[in-house]
Amino acid sequence: MIPPSLHSLLIRYVAGKTQTHGWRKKSGRKEIKKLNETKMKKIKSILITLILLLLTWESFAQRPSQIDPEKLQAARIAFITTRIDLKPEQAEKFWPIFNEYNDKREATMREIAELNRNTESISEEQAKDRIKRRFELQQVLLSEEQAFVQKASGVLSAKQILMLNNLARDFTRQLYQRQRGGGGRP
Repeated sequence: MIPPSLHSLLIRYVAGKTQTHGWRKKSGRKEIKKLNETKMKKIKSILITLILLLLTWESFAQRPSQIDPEKLQAARIAFITTRIDLKPEQAEKFWPIFNEYNDKREATMREIAELNRNTESISEEQAKDRIKRRFELQQVLLSEEQAFVQKASGVLSAKQILMLNNLARDFTRQLYQRQRGGGGRP
């Protein structure tokens, strides 16, 4: 599909180039034929360029949307390790604690997200139940974070734990920027 702006530009170009320019009838059929051949060559070259442009555009639009989970995990580990300056002995103890916490947190967040789906077709009573369940899940998130901080404080300093909270958001932001082609290395 041709983007609307490109389509209108092409229409204006072709319309402008195919208008008669006051050629005299004396110019002869050969010159008119030559002029028509020149116009056709230009139109063909424009169409070929557009087709190549569209094929290129199509290939960029079909970039894989899935990220390899192993690469994502490796990037997250490298990002967090360097940002909070984990020592090897700290990392050995920290990562199992963090991974357990992160798995629980992600499962709870998915459940919260599920509660927010298809809200248009539910009854008032079902909506109240979902709100109540969301508050319960948010409390679970808080409890899980408190337990994580308690366990992690045996391995990390309070400053490292505090920095860790912001790093999750920073990692996600850099990941989005990288997916959009904005650079930035996680």
